[in-house]
Amino acid sequence: MQTGFFQLEEINLTILLPTIKLLFFLVFSYCRGLIACICMKGGRRLADYATRTVLALFPQHSIEGLEDFRQSYINNPGKSIPIHLTIFYNFLLPHQLDQHVVQKLQTIAAATKSFTFQARPLASFPTSKVLYLSPVPVTPIEEITQRLYKAFPSLAPSYGFPVFHMTIALDNPQDKTPWIIDDYFSTFGSDPLPMTAHHLGLFAQYHRKWKQVRTFPLGTA
Repeated sequence: MQTGFFQLEEINLTILLPTIKLLFFLVFSYCRGLIACICMKGGRRLADYATRTVLALFPQHSIEGLEDFRQSYINNPGKSIPIHLTIFYNFLLPHQLDQHVVQKLQTIAAATKSFTFQARPLASFPTSKVLYLSPVPVTPIEEITQRLYKAFPSLAPSYGFPVFHMTIALDNPQDKTPWIIDDYFSTFGSDPLPMTAHHLGLFAQYHRKWKQVRTFPLGTA
């Protein structure tokens, strides 16, 4: 009887195995669909939601080839953001931009007269493989930054002003740096590049893409 019992049990498990596999597949498919539904809201994918924003000062310039140079040597999704000076490395997300926040940004930008400055070559953050241009003078940039820090104190960094810079190369092999520097000076020369501060811009990161959210023009000089 005992031997027959075990034989019957083995036969039943063999018969049930395809059914068990089917049930497992159905449960897995259901869970995967449920996760997809959670990650989608109103027909939008999780990648459609911003995970980070930056608020920056954007200049106008007429330097031919500068953006092409940046596109060649910035190996990071942030290359889609035009040349800029970052003020807030982590600002409010797009859904947090209520009318009160927008009004603050518009007011500060409009009260700041457009100003000229020079982008001086060439400096680096060696540990992060960054080559950048330095804005001179830095005082008007510090002034608008201070107004923004005062308007959004909870977002202001505890260390004060950052090192204001405009990235032109990022995440390249270290042994390629001298070649990039030579390419810069042969293309643009050694003189500072003239620029005009034009607007504040908010860019948001959606997965690995950056998109412009809002712009706030500076006042006319």
